Amino acid sequence: MGGGGTGLGAEETFQYIGEETQSAPVGIQDGLPEGGEIQQSGTVFRLMLSVFVENKAAVFAVGFLIFMIGFCWIGPLLYHSNQTNAAAAGNFVNLPPQKGFPLGTDSAGFDILGRLMYGGQISMEVGFAAALLSSLVGTTWGVIAGFFSGATDSVMMRIVDVMLSIPALYLLIAVSTIVPKTATMYILILGLLSWLVASRLMRGETLTLKTRDFVQAVRSMGGTRKRMMFRHIVPNSVGTIAVYTTFAVSDNIIALASLSFIGLGVQSPQTDWGGMLYTGSQYIFDGYWWQVFPVCIVLTAVVMSVNFIGDAMRDAFEVRLQRR
Repeated sequence: MGGGGTGLGAEETFQYIGEETQSAPVGIQDGLPEGGEIQQSGTVFRLMLSVFVENKAAVFAVGFLIFMIGFCWIGPLLYHSNQTNAAAAGNFVNLPPQKGFPLGTDSAGFDILGRLMYGGQISMEVGFAAALLSSLVGTTWGVIAGFFSGATDSVMMRIVDVMLSIPALYLLIAVSTIVPKTATMYILILGLLSWLVASRLMRGETLTLKTRDFVQAVRSMGGTRKRMMFRHIVPNSVGTIAVYTTFAVSDNIIALASLSFIGLGVQSPQTDWGGMLYTGSQYIFDGYWWQVFPVCIVLTAVVMSVNFIGDAMRDAFEVRLQRR
């Protein structure tokens, strides 16, 4: 029938639509350009980075933490001081800040500026390494418990509940009294006693993620449980893991300092920041302020910097979760 039509017959219409479809740009599928997932991932990463950078305190904290890492490991190469020979150091006991000793000396005669570098190596090594170990153990435990559910989940999480019911400080003190007091041993102690919170976080993430479409698709295609857990669930939980690890660093530094403050830290002539506080606190009322204030300021600044970074990372990963 005439009037208001396009003037094309049915056969001509199909031919016209076919030509229009063929002229579409190559690489367009379902409205998403080829490589669109990569572009989208890059966009989310840039958005996360912009959210992180907006937190000026966190940016400053990153710079300060980099400075402290250089101070502790590169500093001793530039500023030479005796930190191992107590007999030679005994001639310089309790000296105030002066030429040759910018921050003075302690009760054993060790140079405090060099001691800050030397002790910082152990404090930061234990803090970072124990946090990574606890994240690894906690992630593995939580993913397995959450993925298999049922009796496996009940047994594994009851073990976690029992261990969480024991005061952490008492458990640390008990273990510290029967093992060699070395940095490696404290990494193992703190790492293997602080994974409990990480396991509960990862269990919750796993219970949520294992019902998502992409995991169900892997299951329907015959993917193994190991692949579903560690190739799909864990990578999508990276935000939770990263934020937990960041806060665990400061917790472990404080835990080591607490043990050292009650005399259960690494043995002299080795030291950490907590051990320096313990030594200096015995002389603070004699007016030897330089034995306490510098290490107290450094320890507080490092812990606060790590916490600022953790807060900013949490905000940044919230953007990723909203886009996920």
